[in-house]
Amino acid sequence: MALLSSFEYSSPDLRMYHFVSDHNMHFHLHTNSMIELRCFFGGKGTHFVEGIEHTEQPGDVLVIRPGEAHYPMVDLSIPYERASVIIRPELLDTLVGNDILLKPIYDRSPGTQNLYHGDAFDRDPRYYFRKMTQAAPDQRANILAYTILLLQQISNAYQKEHFAASPTESISHRLLQYIDQNLEQELSINALCEEFYISSAQLSRLVKKVTGISVGQYITAKRMNKARLMIREGRKPTQICSACGYPNYASFYRAYTKYFKTTPKEEFNATP
Repeated sequence: MALLSSFEYSSPDLRMYHFVSDHNMHFHLHTNSMIELRCFFGGKGTHFVEGIEHTEQPGDVLVIRPGEAHYPMVDLSIPYERASVIIRPELLDTLVGNDILLKPIYDRSPGTQNLYHGDAFDRDPRYYFRKMTQAAPDQRANILAYTILLLQQISNAYQKEHFAASPTESISHRLLQYIDQNLEQELSINALCEEFYISSAQLSRLVKKVTGISVGQYITAKRMNKARLMIREGRKPTQICSACGYPNYASFYRAYTKYFKTTPKEEFNATP
């Protein structure tokens, strides 16, 4: 990874970074259990969220909730700059006094109303991200303070419906929605092809284009993310394997441990 400049703060429940890259950077699908507020500063790229493509403009903010699969496609022939703050939902819940600030995150269908153009805000959102990177006596508190201010701006834009209109749903988006809504069911290649009346080759191309990974890898990522969210909500690992598409605990245990490099029980015990 070649970085022209960078800032990074990292803790188990809060991360923030800002970077500029000129080449040799590899991006991949993200499906995690945290909330991400991402700001595009400059360069050229598009972002897929649950199969819907969004063209990025400087000052745009992307709001991504737990479980939403997103994947950037970037032209690295010119410098690419972005910043993100990533926060565990439990931490945000303790900071936010009213549900209005959480509506842009949760009160929508997956893959819709994710993108806000810079002119939807009273102040250029890049200001808040730059403030997060400034040296402060308490860096964590500084990042959290400006995150709340940014959320207030996002909430105001959401209430005024100033988010970018979602593009027309494509077969890719409908396919990923179907997978997301049926993670407990059989999701074999044949079953998906029959459901959408497409060939296995077409299925593979569609998923690869909008996620950057194979169908099987995407299904595993979504199932593992669902499992982690359920465990962090206090559900016992032995009780959730079928809800995540695994016929027994042994197969679920193997998949979870391989994916996260930690066991379901260790995850459960580490949950506050």
